Amino acid sequence: MEKIRDLSQELVELSGRLIGEKVLITDTSGIIVGCSDEERIGELHEASLAVLQTGHVGTHDRDAARSLQGTFAGVTLPLEFDGRLVGTVGITGDPARVAQYGQLIRAFAEMLLRYRAGQKQRVIRDQESLSLLREILYFSGAEEQKAHIIARASTIGYDLTIPRAAVLIDADIPAEHMDAAQDAIDQAFDFQQSVAAALSPRQILVLAAAGGGLHGEPGMEQLRERCRALQSTLCALQPDCVIGVGSGCAGLAALQTSCEEALVTARIARRSIPAAPVLFSEDVVLERMISAIPDKAYSRAATHAMEVIQEQRDAEEIKHMIRAWCQQSFSVSNTARALFIHKNTLLYRVDRLQRLTGYDLRSFRDAITLYLMISMQQYQESSPE
Repeated sequence: MEKIRDLSQELVELSGRLIGEKVLITDTSGIIVGCSDEERIGELHEASLAVLQTGHVGTHDRDAARSLQGTFAGVTLPLEFDGRLVGTVGITGDPARVAQYGQLIRAFAEMLLRYRAGQKQRVIRDQESLSLLREILYFSGAEEQKAHIIARASTIGYDLTIPRAAVLIDADIPAEHMDAAQDAIDQAFDFQQSVAAALSPRQILVLAAAGGGLHGEPGMEQLRERCRALQSTLCALQPDCVIGVGSGCAGLAALQTSCEEALVTARIARRSIPAAPVLFSEDVVLERMISAIPDKAYSRAATHAMEVIQEQRDAEEIKHMIRAWCQQSFSVSNTARALFIHKNTLLYRVDRLQRLTGYDLRSFRDAITLYLMISMQQYQESSPE
């Protein structure tokens, strides 16, 4: 069996260190595939044949071992995996002395087989999920491609007609904490139908499925709570963690849109001031619109105004004032309170900004233009993660 061959020498070395005795592993033909004495690998261990045939433990003292090919005194036990014999494990030595280790080593070997099989299955599942996610992200809308993606999803157990929402987890999780992070993600979502894979070393995309659908309450609210709890858990592993969530949807084209929304929303969450740990696409419609505005959409005058602002030593304070002014509905009192300054100080700064740039924050059009400019700089000009 391939699993035995892949793990045999590791099993032997770990088992030998555990009990301080020589150990061997055979396949279902009684051929030694792992041994403390590596020169014996490939030989027949005849004592294993009877164990494989009966499924019972075999003991063989020195006299009995002489009549069996490739066999020394010791005990031989059957190894099982998924309810069937996959080989044997033998311990060399006086049967009366080493028999006490037999069941321990057998249980250890079978446990390691199950663990490694689960690891391998997860790697395969992750690879299949990543391939599926990439096909969804690059879906062109063609009916032939749609049929292919749906069929591919079905072969690995996913029904793409089930309502889902894309969740983008952006966190540079250290390698030593990755297993814990994956366990936290598994627990946060229903992984019977949720699809997850790492798009990059710091980005994990999940197509989260939830009972009852995701097209409104309580589905999306339940997802919001899960994402907040997950972000809190992941912050213990990596404090610099944000989550962006796309809209709830069903169908391939809508799912692709949700993925795009999640990617942009996570980027906005990271670039927010202060950073927002969990953001839903519906919460940042304006910011998503701003992030899509090309540089050439702005006039040279507006661009020059931003250049002038950037040249000032208090450029960040000026931009903070512009954001606060718009977010406080152009209220002098509320903006001054939000900035922790006197109203007269605020008005002085508003006048200074007009002298520097020609744009007057008391003008709705001027204020919105400056707001869009600094927002575009915030969300577009910084390098992508």
